[in-house]
Amino acid sequence: DKPLVAVVNGLAVGIGTTMLLHCDLVYASKSSNFSLPFVHLGLCVEAGASFLLPRLCGHQKAAELTLLGKPFSVDAAESIGLITEITSDDELMDVAFNRCKNIVGLPVDAVQTTRSLLKAPLKSELKQAIKQESEQFIRLLNQDDARQILQQFLNR
Repeated sequence: DKPLVAVVNGLAVGIGTTMLLHCDLVYASKSSNFSLPFVHLGLCVEAGASFLLPRLCGHQKAAELTLLGKPFSVDAAESIGLITEITSDDELMDVAFNRCKNIVGLPVDAVQTTRSLLKAPLKSELKQAIKQESEQFIRLLNQDDARQILQQFLNR
């Protein structure tokens, strides 16, 4: 029921990026970078990314970010709507904390109701997407391609 606020200071890779899709407000430092390398690991996106990412930035951009898996900058993350605000590294926590203090000062029922209304239209479809992603993620994780890629990664 409460607003979910995230702060990114550095790398957000894989689920570190996909979890941001569930947040209400996301603050990131100028030095932050993001990537969705699932396909390169022989896996598929997870945590509702197949549902939320195309709705955030469009199908083609979502396909580029997930299929190519290239790292992207904080500016690119902001341009697609993943980031609420970019700050300097030094100011990040203060800015995020002050934004949270602003919300805390608002009428609780109004905040919770507004958040609920914003999230409600997507709820059942998001749950279904997460279920499908989980099934496919596990299936792919058990295949030789993913096992070999992950083993190579761990050996580095």
